[in-house]
Amino acid sequence: MAFPKEENHHFYKWFDTTPVSEKYLLVVVKFLNDEGFVVTAFFVSKIRRKDKVLVYGEEDTHSL
Repeated sequence: MAFPKEENHHFYKWFDTTPVSEKYLLVVVKFLNDEGFVVTAFFVSKIRRKDKVLVYGEEDTHSL
């Protein structure tokens, strides 16, 4: 039995203004059989995962 290809990706976008302070919006997307859906989304202070990451915004991506 072959299992379908399943991958999770983290997408980040930098926001200068949030209700608390400057933060990244993290959106976790699961891809299954070439279709993606959002698993969750929330604000974080820093990028923690280094693989399967795509960053949007004006932050310094060299520090990843």
